[in-house]
Amino acid sequence: MSYDQLRTLSFRLASNQLHPKRTVEVLNFPENWKSELRNLIADVTGRPRDQINIPIYVLNQAMRALVPDLIFIEKKAAHAGDKPWLYSAVPIDQEALFLIVKAWLKVQFPQIPENRLSDLLNQFSLNDVQWQTTEFSFENGEKLPNGTAEPESNAFILTPHFLASQLTQNNVNIQFGSEVLRFRRAPLSIGTTGAEIISWPPISYEQWYWSVVITFTVQTVPFQSFPVVHCDLSVRRWASLPLKFLPRNQETSIYLLTQVPWIERLHQSNSFQVASIQWQQLTRANSSNTQQNWGWNWGSNLAPLLNNLNRQHPFPNPEDIVQNPLSALNLNGNSTAALLYRNGIEPKHDVQGGFGPADRRLLAEKIQELIAPEWEFVEPLKRIQLKSTVPGNPFFPTETLKNKFESSELKRQCCSAIVETIGNHLRVEIWHQQQRTVEAIINAVKDCLGIPESASFPYQFPNLDLTLDIHSEPLGKRGDELELDSKVKRITERRRRAVEERSQEIQNSVCSVSGITVAFVELHNEDKFKQYQDPKDAIRRGFAFANRLTQFITTEKKGLSHRASNGFLDLLRQLGVQANPPQVEFKNSKKPADKTTKNKQQKPELIVLPEPLHYVGVWLIKQNSPTSTDGSIQRVPVMVHMASNSTEIQATALGFENNQWLPYREALLKIARGEARGVSREEQAMSFIQQTLKGDVLPLGDTLLLCHAQNLRFSWKWLQNKNISQNEVSFGVANKQEISKYKGLRIVRIRDNQGYETPEWFAYEDNEQGWSKGLFRMGERVFASTSNKPKQFKAPVNLSKVSTATSKRNKNLEPSPDTYFWNPSLVEITVACIQPGDGIEPWAMLTHELRYLANHYDEALKLPLPLHLAKKMQDYVLLVDSDSAELIED
Repeated sequence: MSYDQLRTLSFRLASNQLHPKRTVEVLNFPENWKSELRNLIADVTGRPRDQINIPIYVLNQAMRALVPDLIFIEKKAAHAGDKPWLYSAVPIDQEALFLIVKAWLKVQFPQIPENRLSDLLNQFSLNDVQWQTTEFSFENGEKLPNGTAEPESNAFILTPHFLASQLTQNNVNIQFGSEVLRFRRAPLSIGTTGAEIISWPPISYEQWYWSVVITFTVQTVPFQSFPVVHCDLSVRRWASLPLKFLPRNQETSIYLLTQVPWIERLHQSNSFQVASIQWQQLTRANSSNTQQNWGWNWGSNLAPLLNNLNRQHPFPNPEDIVQNPLSALNLNGNSTAALLYRNGIEPKHDVQGGFGPADRRLLAEKIQELIAPEWEFVEPLKRIQLKSTVPGNPFFPTETLKNKFESSELKRQCCSAIVETIGNHLRVEIWHQQQRTVEAIINAVKDCLGIPESASFPYQFPNLDLTLDIHSEPLGKRGDELELDSKVKRITERRRRAVEERSQEIQNSVCSVSGITVAFVELHNEDKFKQYQDPKDAIRRGFAFANRLTQFITTEKKGLSHRASNGFLDLLRQLGVQANPPQVEFKNSKKPADKTTKNKQQKPELIVLPEPLHYVGVWLIKQNSPTSTDGSIQRVPVMVHMASNSTEIQATALGFENNQWLPYREALLKIARGEARGVSREEQAMSFIQQTLKGDVLPLGDTLLLCHAQNLRFSWKWLQNKNISQNEVSFGVANKQEISKYKGLRIVRIRDNQGYETPEWFAYEDNEQGWSKGLFRMGERVFASTSNKPKQFKAPVNLSKVSTATSKRNKNLEPSPDTYFWNPSLVEITVACIQPGDGIEPWAMLTHELRYLANHYDEALKLPLPLHLAKKMQDYVLLVDSDSAELIED
């Protein structure tokens, strides 16, 4: 069914209601504590006092684990400036907080002599801990010059809190199929605004337990005069059976409930507290010696802090929780320790994630009833009546394309696209660990390109100047764990050396090639390697120096043929293969005016965009310590260029000589070899972006510049909701200029659901609901781009996790908690700046359709194709040096 309206899970204040003021308690990090701590750290480290930030991460984690009902914890509260630290519904006892602070000091500064710590503590006083009652109203706020709402700063913290409080009252429940849901509060991660509530007791399914999670956040929309609250629904699964495997390369959260406070004088609460466990080296002392063993302990340095506290009752033992998670759940007892299930844990949980449209609608409407009359749904979004036509994709042909061309002709188009991109010879190398992987990849290549099953390699395509060679070789020791030199003190240097050594070994061990060569590499999953010893990045770097792009495939047997096919298509993406120019045509599908009525203006049917039209996607690649190759912070700005009259894909990056544009595949290799540069601060990326735009992009002619809000707004501050404007643009730090001064330039900003910034949704008509592909209006310049669920997720739209239902064909549907529900995200498209005389809707629809033009994928991309290609370049950012570029003013 095609739906013409969406219901977003967004709420706004009802204008015809009174909104009483509320109060909360706020505690600042005491100023004299900051001063004394900086003095102490400066004395011990010899660093200048004004360059010291007090490390309170462990203290904040302890607060999250031990203190109930904290609304918000500011992670930078100990930095310079008078800044709130803790928000609470009630004042927290001063002595209890003081005990935690004392324990933290002993753990955080073990190198400081005990007498110095005692002197420091004597400078601290209970009187320093002064809670302030703060009054708050939902209605407070302003409207910015660009028309965007600006709620008061506390609104992002406190509005979700009060909504969550309404739903966690003792007499409030939601009838959800056969289940009656009651909710408890749970703290979000440190520094995260919003509120989260979890249904408890959990729902049981056979031997497994799970909960419904509701997350409230406050958001603003560009040019919209009122803020909104987004309500996100998710499934939280709890480890319920004895664990066979728990990944050791990251922390795992434990949700704690207790009827007795951990520390005397803390108040009792029915809210969750959260702590994490981590695989670490343990020291156990016995009567004869001290033993070093590895095991599960409280993470974030929480274990030694707990040992320094005089607790009212013992904290649970992480080893016991891991050994018997069901017993730790203790559903009928007084103390619960619920181990969060996440992907990678074995045995696999039988309950699957996501809610279908029917469950989503039921929960959303129940929530709206509970928060009414003060809050109401945002108005439904209406479909844009604009028809578009895009080029067919021979790699994933539609029925229309299949009817138009024979299968052999479609395969020929695929091969012709390869020839046009790389020339007449392609060599595919398979570096394998299992022979079945070689066979699966060869079969996938043959199927994709229409090569007969009996063909051997090298294979010359008939009537086409293309030769394909496939060569296989065991990966061998190249795929072993990296060897870290423990004699090297800094872990980043240790990792960097290990990567460089392995990449050099690979470069020396493979034969030299002159033509276009790609390497398929079979490698174990990352969770099979010890921390920092995954060789994937080293392999990619080594093959890049040997002039080969790389595609990895895991060793697991499940879905091997499907993964081989997808892998080969992604290799074609890396090569820059595009079968057709990304050209979109439009027709206005609005019904014409009544022909019998005179003087009614009829809009033209055909909508013409400039031709040729250039597309440029800008992306700032960001890799933090856990995700970068050597553990250093990497920030590399890149750009991708496509055009409506060409299949060529070009890219550039900071550090390329003369900012040159290269074929996409060459740019990837250049980045992997370390020929790009990073920036030390995000805002420095704007220098490269501005220089490239003014030097290379703007002279091209008509150009659509695509940017991603969450990715780029700290570098390009004009993209922020409070700064973005409809007719003026600023690239640097100077004043805005009319967009008409940049002839031919149009700017569209994309925003996705990171940080819950775009709402969840379902399409509906009367009593029916489902998913629907299309473009829907959120405002004059803001649109919602949606997609259908992927073909592999075939669950009926009426199927429920908890209720019996009837399908559209009148079949009975039993509750199905073991069905995974794919929830297509809503992508927000803001047509920020266009040229005078342009229509708004065509540029929004063009951006929407660019999500569907990837040859290597048969479903919608989250991002328009040029942005998607720019983002994917991050796979090749391995070891890069930082550049200290300065900002350029307009």
